[in-house]
Amino acid sequence: MGIANCIFSQNIQFVVKNASISLPKGINGIRKAPLLVMLGFAILGILLGDWGSFEGLGVSLGILILASVTAFLRKWSLRFVSIGACVTTLLFFVLQIGELRHAQRFPIAEELSQGETVEITGKGWIASPVREFHRSSSMTVMLESLSMDGKTFSCRQKVPCRIEKLVTGLEYGSRIEFEGLMIPLEGPGSPGAFDAKAFYFRQLGALGSLRIRHGDPVRVLEERVGSPLVASALKLRSHLEDGLQRGLPEDVRDYAHLIAAMTLGARENSPEELEELFRLSGTMHLFAVSGLHVGVVAYILFMTALWMRFPKRRAVLIVIPLILFYALLTGLRPSAVRAAIMLSVFLGGIAISEQARVLNSLGLAGLIILLIHPQDLFRAGFQLSFAVLFCIAVLAPGLKGLLSKPFLTDPFIPRSLLSFRQRSGNWLAHLIAGALALSICAWMGSAGLLSAHFQSLAPIGVIANLFMIPIASMIICVAMVGFICQGLHLGWLLVLMNKLNVGLAIILTMMAQYFSTLPNANFHTGGPGGEKPVEELRLEILGQNGDSAILISMPGVEEKFWVIDSGGVRTYQNELLPLLRKKGINRLEGAFITHGDSGHIGAMPVLLETVRPKVLIEPNAKNRARSYPDILRKAEAFDIEKRQVSAGDVPLETDGVKIVVLSPNGSGTGRLADDRALVLLVEYKGWRILLTSDAGFDTEKELIEAGRNLSADVWIRGQHNALPSGLEEFVSEVDPRIVVSSHSDYPVSEIISESLRENLKRRGTSLFTLDKAGMVTLSAKSGSLVVNPYSNPDSGVELTEQE
Repeated sequence: MGIANCIFSQNIQFVVKNASISLPKGINGIRKAPLLVMLGFAILGILLGDWGSFEGLGVSLGILILASVTAFLRKWSLRFVSIGACVTTLLFFVLQIGELRHAQRFPIAEELSQGETVEITGKGWIASPVREFHRSSSMTVMLESLSMDGKTFSCRQKVPCRIEKLVTGLEYGSRIEFEGLMIPLEGPGSPGAFDAKAFYFRQLGALGSLRIRHGDPVRVLEERVGSPLVASALKLRSHLEDGLQRGLPEDVRDYAHLIAAMTLGARENSPEELEELFRLSGTMHLFAVSGLHVGVVAYILFMTALWMRFPKRRAVLIVIPLILFYALLTGLRPSAVRAAIMLSVFLGGIAISEQARVLNSLGLAGLIILLIHPQDLFRAGFQLSFAVLFCIAVLAPGLKGLLSKPFLTDPFIPRSLLSFRQRSGNWLAHLIAGALALSICAWMGSAGLLSAHFQSLAPIGVIANLFMIPIASMIICVAMVGFICQGLHLGWLLVLMNKLNVGLAIILTMMAQYFSTLPNANFHTGGPGGEKPVEELRLEILGQNGDSAILISMPGVEEKFWVIDSGGVRTYQNELLPLLRKKGINRLEGAFITHGDSGHIGAMPVLLETVRPKVLIEPNAKNRARSYPDILRKAEAFDIEKRQVSAGDVPLETDGVKIVVLSPNGSGTGRLADDRALVLLVEYKGWRILLTSDAGFDTEKELIEAGRNLSADVWIRGQHNALPSGLEEFVSEVDPRIVVSSHSDYPVSEIISESLRENLKRRGTSLFTLDKAGMVTLSAKSGSLVVNPYSNPDSGVELTEQE
């Protein structure tokens, strides 16, 4: 975070110093924007409501402010402003208190707050688009009533819901009866990871999530509820999304999904690897419907209305409801809703006055958004939107003048005396300087917040946006033409537009890939956290539902980092990547591939592109994983050394750390990928850590028969896909004092066997499972080895002597 904030502050100082002529105008603009000032007091009221424990605090504070301020004001106009500020503060204080109390009035709020899972039956309706997976679906459900222990409670509370089976007829507005579990929402399972507890509380006011298991009954009732307008918009979105794929071959469908995400907010099917390219190039805002997209749509609609000879103000009144409907069309994506409200307010200002004040419109938009949902204040998207627009409004005019001044002709020369070349040069200088000023100010406005929320910055975005925004705008325009063709049943023209748009999407993706690979294009800034002792080896073990990734921090003054597997795409995005960001890790010394399992190496191509390890170590065995060819391409593209190892090899011996390969033996005879998994022994300061990945019965028998010394203080293991693992004879050979294991209730192959649990219990071996513990940290130094689960640090175990 320190790096980003330093860059941010230096940029601010530069602009303030060099744009001294225009900055006072920006400050005067703030003074002339009373609604922006009111927004500041609204934010104060929400913060007081969030921090205060009782209403008397806000009332007392409001009276104190009102009495102290108005007592010293002589002008009635200033007294009126101060009274308005106090009223605004108190109003939003009360609104925030109401939001918090509504959540606490949920019938089982106390049980959920104490971490209890509650079995319920209930009724409700689906209040969001339904996201379907292979064998399950997720959505937001508005609970209307729930029953437990023979008692029925009425309520009105939105909760996230997951149905772990296929149910037909689920869509927005469907009313359902169900049995299931209300599960407390959990915080992040690792540093920097997604915080479901905070996210859903701020978004929905929810304290728990609804889980309808495979055996739980769920029935879709005939009646429909919810907004008919929203239901119609979502059906239209589905229809338009199908139209975007019409006439396209299968091999370019990913680009059609990209276009759907950019134009309709339909990110459910968008490829993760494409999203990562946009993130790395600092253009992630192009991937989701936001201000740019809504602005382009509004411009198209506005120009169409003017072309149809509507007066300017009437055209504005036509455009406003259409862009609000466009927000509905995106599935009510928060970024699209914010952009639609802000643009509607600005256009409304134009309809009322020819010279609408941008900062005043910004303040009014913020007040409307927070009036609808005060909790939006705590969301990164809201903060970024307003910080970026504020910086653009205040700093961009001065910066544009600063950048264009050296390239402009003398302003005292009459325009009529300028040649065509000079006039063209002036026009081009204004255009480029304006675009660059917007890009710089947008980056400056977002740098500190991006560092604070995501520990990641992409300075290359300042340049990338200059080239990619015009292409993205063209994609939106072509998609709009395609939608019109679809409505007019011009199938041949729709197919033509789709093919043209795919070509533009390919160009846009190539640009994102190019900019993301430039030196210092992006970096992880790191966040606050404790320092690791110099003479300490640390392993941080991640993974859910059978995925696995391990980050190794080597001892030494200059930390060197390795990874063992990347995890699947979901584990990488939700756990490993946030951990790398949090630690400020931008380069790796090396990476291990244990075996060809998508849950272990599915995200390895993205990891190689992001942190580019110097060496890639894999077992000398066949790898049939779908991601493996891409891994080889990335390794070659980034000049990463590839090394194959077999039993007996020592691929790493540095800083007192020794990693020995125990399996496979090089024959590669295993039928399944799990049978060819890399088994490693890590040794440091007398401590022994055994990593068996997903090895099963056959590998364990081979290791025993080979007569290797398998004894270890800590055993880190996964689950074999088909065969049992953790044989009693193998456990006796290893004789671990601590076991860290993957575990998941579904599928069955990821469940730890009861026989292994009982065996470990008899031996007095501590067992940590990743589903309950979250990330498990193993810290080893001379005379001490500590294992700590992130989700419950108090249950950690320390070994103080080697046996």
